[in-house]
Amino acid sequence: MGKYTNKARIRIVIIAMVAMAVVLTALHLILLFLVRNAIEDQMVYSSQGTALSIARAIEKDIERYIEFVESTNKDYNSEYYVEMNSFFTDVKSVGDLSYIFTLSPMKNYRYECIIDGVPIGSPDWIKPGECISESGGRRSTFTSAITYVHGERVSLDEHGDFVLAFAPIKNTDGEIVGRVVIAISSDNYKSSVNWIQGVLFIVYAFILFFVLLLVRRLSGNMVEAMHKDKLTGAYTKRQYESLIQTGIKEAIRNKQALNILILDLDHFKKVNDVYGHPFGDKVLSETSKAIMKSLRQGDYFIRYGGEEFIAVVKSNKGVNIVDIANRIRLAVADNTIYNKDLNNFHKVTISIGISIYDNEKKCSVSQLVSRADKALYDAKKERNKVSLYSPEMEVAESDKDDKDNKDDKGSKEEDS
Repeated sequence: MGKYTNKARIRIVIIAMVAMAVVLTALHLILLFLVRNAIEDQMVYSSQGTALSIARAIEKDIERYIEFVESTNKDYNSEYYVEMNSFFTDVKSVGDLSYIFTLSPMKNYRYECIIDGVPIGSPDWIKPGECISESGGRRSTFTSAITYVHGERVSLDEHGDFVLAFAPIKNTDGEIVGRVVIAISSDNYKSSVNWIQGVLFIVYAFILFFVLLLVRRLSGNMVEAMHKDKLTGAYTKRQYESLIQTGIKEAIRNKQALNILILDLDHFKKVNDVYGHPFGDKVLSETSKAIMKSLRQGDYFIRYGGEEFIAVVKSNKGVNIVDIANRIRLAVADNTIYNKDLNNFHKVTISIGISIYDNEKKCSVSQLVSRADKALYDAKKERNKVSLYSPEMEVAESDKDDKDNKDDKGSKEEDS
């Protein structure tokens, strides 16, 4: 009786895991956004602090800086320039910065480079006194973002993303005579983000694993609640057609016979009338347990209605289904049910009707059930009996209907 349940459990697990994956994806995007912003903000604060520190360092010897700015040739071989270039280079390497340089304002909102932290003579180095907006390259676009003291992220299409910071350089009178510019490549924080993403993916994998274990454990209870009758533990009636179809497919695949058994408790109405519905429920529950114990793994047990049940039983060639049904009938008859109110034991019997699916003469589920029901009607004539469907029962059923119609017609004539 497990394959049908397992399919439902697998569906539940898949739906739950897909839902969990969607939730984790949304959570990951939110966390990634927050982490990126936090790291970027930290880079901005750090670059602002570094820019201000460099500006203060220059201001300690501001006379020499102003003298170099105002000099005509701005000799990059001078002692001051070589000293400051080396200082900038050291700060850049320690702080993992992309660029450090100072600017001095010119006319028409242009800026000339004063001191560059790139090694002298290297391809990306800008000579002192050169207009940075006319020098080309990525740093020529930095000047558009210059403010008093600021940190921001700018995107240069062909050069990538940078976090920029600017700090003013002031003379002894507090006048701004230049600015320090610091640029940090976004690649620096992307590596941190990638590392955090890797950690998050490991955490997500553990979460999904534990959710999978939990869902697998809980899915059994969910399937029980959706597909099983609470009182008897049998499948509900709305499942019977799909279960029979499943049984037919399994029987054909395994080259087995497919048998439909309709089981009905004898005199059950009398049990309810005499002993009450609570004891009647106990009889249904205990009888169902006895029947299910007699069925095998892979058989389906369904509560068809009231005290009537269907068993979908597959049997191998050479096995007599009537013998199987009689074994079930005897198991129920031998099962005594204790009545607490009367302090005695109650015996229950069942009648069973059987129909066999013929793979060569295919029939519908309703026809298969209808034949088993006709066999049950035959068994009910004596009760506590097993009856196998035969075509003769169709004739008997037809004769019974004709007799009932005649009786109804006669009674109507008498009434008239």
